[in-house]
Amino acid sequence: MRTLLRTLLTIGVVAAVLAAAMTTAPSVRADEPAAQLSITLTNSERTVKAGDAVTYTGHVKNLGGTEAAVTIVLESPGYVDLGTAAGAKVEKHMASWTPSIAPGADHTFTIPATIGKIPATERRVTTLASVYAGEDKTPIVRTAAASFIDGVKDVPDNRAVSAQSERNTLVALPWVIGGAVVLLAIVAAVVLLLILRGRRKHRRRGTPLGYE
Repeated sequence: MRTLLRTLLTIGVVAAVLAAAMTTAPSVRADEPAAQLSITLTNSERTVKAGDAVTYTGHVKNLGGTEAAVTIVLESPGYVDLGTAAGAKVEKHMASWTPSIAPGADHTFTIPATIGKIPATERRVTTLASVYAGEDKTPIVRTAAASFIDGVKDVPDNRAVSAQSERNTLVALPWVIGGAVVLLAIVAAVVLLLILRGRRKHRRRGTPLGYE
């Protein structure tokens, strides 16, 4: 019995220590950006054809607790000509912004564009928007605005086309593991309490307990 109690107590202490360490300071790899961001992108026209003038509007929100200096890059298809926009650097079919976004703030960017001759192989006119931190070549978050093409059959889809970076998942993973460790510590503590209560009941009845 003493061996069992000692084992359960050890498990409970170790689990509690691990849970405290992991939930207090989630581990982040040195090559991971500290920024936690979300992004959306919309097109002013749901359905387009050659010659249409459209406006792309995006929002980047800083979900973290520190200011984020980022680069926002919008990439349009080769047949979509981008116009000029305040604060944007435009080169052919690519526009970029370099804002610093305060914690909890939402940065909005817009740019006009003109739809050119759409290739017959296209199903939608898709423009990408990505957010980068520092010199990193991998985007933190990325999304897309996909407009229907007039005269082209396609199944309507109201869901935004988005791809979240795997890094956000890695940032959240320690919290999931920490929660599991906390649960293990609670279970071990409950089992230990039940055993101790059983020992007290036996002692009150005058029944000696054997030890391993």
